[in-house]
Amino acid sequence: MYRVLVADDEQMMRDAMRLMISKIPNFQVVHSVGSGEEAVECCRRDPIDIVLLDMEMVGMSGIEACKRIHKYHPDISIYMVSVCRDFEFARGILRSAAQEYLSKPVAFSTLRALLEEFAKYHQGTAQQINLLSRCLNQHDFRGMYYAIPELVRQICVDKDQRRLTECFFQMGESLLGLVPGLNPDGAACERLFPINEIFARNPKSWEMWLFDVMNYVFQQAAVSRCEILEDVFRFINLRIKGDLSLAVITRACNISQGYLSRLFQQYLSMSVMEYLHIRKLALAKMYLIFTNMSTADVAFRLGYSESNYFSKVFKRYENVTAHEYRKRHAADILANE
Repeated sequence: MYRVLVADDEQMMRDAMRLMISKIPNFQVVHSVGSGEEAVECCRRDPIDIVLLDMEMVGMSGIEACKRIHKYHPDISIYMVSVCRDFEFARGILRSAAQEYLSKPVAFSTLRALLEEFAKYHQGTAQQINLLSRCLNQHDFRGMYYAIPELVRQICVDKDQRRLTECFFQMGESLLGLVPGLNPDGAACERLFPINEIFARNPKSWEMWLFDVMNYVFQQAAVSRCEILEDVFRFINLRIKGDLSLAVITRACNISQGYLSRLFQQYLSMSVMEYLHIRKLALAKMYLIFTNMSTADVAFRLGYSESNYFSKVFKRYENVTAHEYRKRHAADILANE
């Protein structure tokens, strides 16, 4: 059941919204308030999925309440309601904080279509989060890496860029929340993992973005259980484009090779070198798609001293050559421009 908050300073409007929502399966109005201040407080105190927010309330305006709710609860979907039919001013102020704008009086058919779309969209996202959560719980870094392309493809069926960006950041907040204490204010994802608007137009960029989020989640989950890994991951993150090996890492971090190998098997279910290869290949795919660098240049950029070895590694993990990968996805890039 999705929990809805209605905020409007007109009692008649609140009653009408409550009545209409009661006729839509899987949605329930849990709070009906008459001010922006009350709306903000309810969202702070109780779990809320959707807020229907009047823009022109007395006291704290709907615009100000929207900004405050989104700042501390970016996972809440906010829909602005107004007698005004020109929302360009509000869009400019709120940017991605509000998902949709509705003109009063709100027709039942409009509200039903909006909420049914919400349910369909979020049910799919919940399944994808559960899959990645399962990978984390099973310490399956490899499974996470191979699951991401299909998850992103499913999400990107929705071609609206604003909604895609909101969906991914909300998904990111949920994923960060899988590790206790990692996302205390519920708003860390956009701060830790910003994405350029131009790159956000392409699904392949979101693949890399989601991999970065999950790599961070895996690292922090492991560090929370074994603090010595914090120095190891910090060293790897700084040197991932360089010539890295198990010996280099253990020497720099003052840890034995056998012990570090056991820790990686315990928390990532793979060897140190396999982890390094996957990290480098995620970067390599971005170079192949978004630059004109040759395969040899990509290999050297990522610390592989021999391009032939890099090509063998790429083929082993991706089941296609680097050249085939670039050719296959070049058409996707053009299609999304």
